[in-house]
Amino acid sequence: MPEFDLIDPILPPQNQPGMPLPEEQVLLSSPRVVEDPPASEEIIDMLNGFLEMNNIADTLKDDLLTEIGQRVVSDYEIDKDSRKEWERTQERSLELARQIASRQRDTTANVNYPTIATAAIQFAARAYGNIIKGRDVVKAKVIGKVEAPPKFPYDVPQDIPPDAPMPMPPDAIVKANAENKSKDKRAMRLQTFMSYQMLEEVEDWEASLDELLVMLPVTGCCFKKTYYDMSSRQVKSPLITADNLVVHYNTKNIESAPRITHAFELTPNEIIERTRSGVFLDKEFGEPTTDENHDSNDEDAPHVFLEQHRWWDLDNDGYREPYVITVHQDTSQVVRITARYDADGIISNEKGEIVKIEPVQYFTRFIFMPAFDGNFYGMGYGALLGDLNATINTTINQLLDAGTLSNRQSGFLGKGINLGRGDESTFRPGEWKHVVNTGDDLRK
Repeated sequence: MPEFDLIDPILPPQNQPGMPLPEEQVLLSSPRVVEDPPASEEIIDMLNGFLEMNNIADTLKDDLLTEIGQRVVSDYEIDKDSRKEWERTQERSLELARQIASRQRDTTANVNYPTIATAAIQFAARAYGNIIKGRDVVKAKVIGKVEAPPKFPYDVPQDIPPDAPMPMPPDAIVKANAENKSKDKRAMRLQTFMSYQMLEEVEDWEASLDELLVMLPVTGCCFKKTYYDMSSRQVKSPLITADNLVVHYNTKNIESAPRITHAFELTPNEIIERTRSGVFLDKEFGEPTTDENHDSNDEDAPHVFLEQHRWWDLDNDGYREPYVITVHQDTSQVVRITARYDADGIISNEKGEIVKIEPVQYFTRFIFMPAFDGNFYGMGYGALLGDLNATINTTINQLLDAGTLSNRQSGFLGKGINLGRGDESTFRPGEWKHVVNTGDDLRK
């Protein structure tokens, strides 16, 4: 019978060696003393049942769904209003980076110098090569209680003669060597597999990273949404721009954010796919709201949905649980609710009361540099170099306009001068016209 290396089972984070459980708290899967078994067990069963549901909204009443939908849209507008000034700065930064010609200039020159664009390209070129080096993308770090590696030569008793043979290493050192080697091998396996997963299995991971590195220095903030897609049975990690992910401006970090709203668009055909597969509730949305980016005559004009990662008390125990609530923006109709926690992330006390639920985070924030006012979205070249880039554009355009006006001279015509047909005449560069006057009259 062949021999195999046995690998220790991977336990939840709370059960890892060297990671003590929180004081006066126990996991739901751990034995506990429950003073009120019926009530506590009912709440626990309800939370566990939510984990098995594809859409919790199927089990909720219409009046509750209406309340949830209106609250989601209202809170989204509150968060969006808190960052109005930031949005204006972003719009101006993108215009400078994209070198969009100004529509307000009425002179000849309309040049945009690529200050921000050049800086962004240089940053992306340097960062990409340092993140992706060949096939090694993921690096594993061993964390945990490990015996100190043996030293060689190790300490030898002083009473042993110099010419005596060296004693064998103690058993403790041999055991420590074996533990260190086992953890190092596991770390190598993990980083090798995850590097393959990122480069080969996750769709467009490398392409979206390249796009992120170009956008990040301009806007100052971008996001990656990492999740397991049940329909395709694959891990996905698309790029989410800061325009489409709304968090309150004064939020300190993404882990403590009370709400995270991802605004996305779906065409009518994509809505039908999600409805017939049971992902969305069957609702009537009417015609979508059109804007400058979508024509009102377009039959495939998309609808806007709000996927809000927030807290809501569905079990009525006084403690709000983390959920993902998807709402149609125009009609405020809830189409889907899913649990945003794992079974091992629920912590209760000895009475069976829910003490804390660790939410699952889907979004990873990337910021170019922290903002001076400590806002959530950070700062980029658009905010740092925007005024400087605008000044350079104005100076270049003024110099070009002055040269153009100098080459296209103008002057006065006396009433007594006859230039031919009509009283006025225009000239193209290098053009000479015949007149009936003498040279001395023209000179004067």
